[in-house]
Amino acid sequence: MHFLKQALEKKPLSAQLRENAALLLPLKKLLRGRDFQSIRGDYDLFRRLNEMMGGGAAEPAAAPDLGRIVDTAKGELNFAINVKKVKPFKTFCEVGCGLGAFPRAAFEMGCELSHGLDLRPYPQWEDFRRDANSRLEFFVRDIGEKKEETPGLQYDLVTSFSAFEHFKNPPQMLAAMAALVAEGGFLYANFSPIFNAPFGYHTSDVRVAIRVPWHHLIFSRRVLRRYYDEHDMCNLIKSNDEWLNRWSALDFMNMFANFTGLRLMSLQPFWDLRFYWFARLFPQILPPGLGLEELIINGFRVIYRRD
Repeated sequence: MHFLKQALEKKPLSAQLRENAALLLPLKKLLRGRDFQSIRGDYDLFRRLNEMMGGGAAEPAAAPDLGRIVDTAKGELNFAINVKKVKPFKTFCEVGCGLGAFPRAAFEMGCELSHGLDLRPYPQWEDFRRDANSRLEFFVRDIGEKKEETPGLQYDLVTSFSAFEHFKNPPQMLAAMAALVAEGGFLYANFSPIFNAPFGYHTSDVRVAIRVPWHHLIFSRRVLRRYYDEHDMCNLIKSNDEWLNRWSALDFMNMFANFTGLRLMSLQPFWDLRFYWFARLFPQILPPGLGLEELIINGFRVIYRRD
């Protein structure tokens, strides 16, 4: 409970408190007398809850603003240097780089060599490579499965952002990433939301959004599948089941704390407290066996160094 007490020292915004207060009475009426087993397969209740909490059809997602996401990536890398005491780096590699914003950010920050690795290519890679010559490169690699396919280099800074919750074998990936860290270099990972977080099923920002916290833990797959089938998004359940590893906060804490391949410098969980009130007021509808701390840890920021 140490982390929970630490998290709750941060007070929610007044606007959030007003929004929560407006939901309390209707939620109490809707959930009175209900428990986890009685609502798990209740599709009508799921729809009513989602509408009440602002879910449903959303505006189509805009095309990503590449300049803006590169600036955000620079902010995160500068945070690592200025706050987390990661040394300035000349060689950089991100594992699970997605669009490629972080390798591009590292290149623009003056890196002599910046690499991005992912399981598949992204069209944005070509945009980010522009004017970069050979200092910025992207590779389709699965370093957790085929070690011989790594670029064969070591780097001052190896990172992973919003990827550890997707890795099928996190310990194997952590070891593979550690092998890419040069002498005196750092490994820096930052990721969320993990599976037991309020929106750990990664469905809050899709075209037909679900806003019910912990909906993937409360309601059955049959209920979720029916909802997305009705909105022509039938592949979403299959995709999420394939690409989310379902590791708990405790799983990640134990893995990072007990990893001996590098020296651990910092292991910091961070929280999603927006629905702390929901978990406290309606614990009977949440799955048994998961503590409150497990439910509100949203992700982790972890840093290692090779001495």
